[in-house]
Amino acid sequence: MDELFEAKRRKRKVESAHLDGPTPAWAQQMQTQMQTQMQQMQTQMQQMQTQMQQMQTQMQTQMQQMQTRITIESQKSRNFSRRSTADAIAQVSRELDGNTPRDYNQSMWFPADQNQLSQATGQELQELLLFYALPLDARVADRRKRLGNHLGVVL
Repeated sequence: MDELFEAKRRKRKVESAHLDGPTPAWAQQMQTQMQTQMQQMQTQMQQMQTQMQQMQTQMQTQMQQMQTRITIESQKSRNFSRRSTADAIAQVSRELDGNTPRDYNQSMWFPADQNQLSQATGQELQELLLFYALPLDARVADRRKRLGNHLGVVL
């Protein structure tokens, strides 16, 4: 109880000293130190917010990339599990942006089924190989096989 009384008395003494005259040097120094610490804390908080925003952006990008990868693998799996050469070939998204050939260009040729892929011309194949960023330096038969492998179609 005496400690509480003593603390209140000291507080009144400091307050009255402040009201009666200039702020003591030790109080000014303490005030300056507290302001400096507050500024440092604000700077650290801003840095932490910036880092958290960057981390959130990175996580969203990684999630989008993962979702695109899952979609691509699902499309390839669907193509691989076809039962007949006349069964439709699903368009496979491109890793770069998640677009399918038709998303990219409505008039782009895409094989309806394995039979069409087996009969594809060099020009038809070239457009799709470029779209998927696959090498072009091969015979037409090799290009067909390369595109088929990329799409999950076994020729």
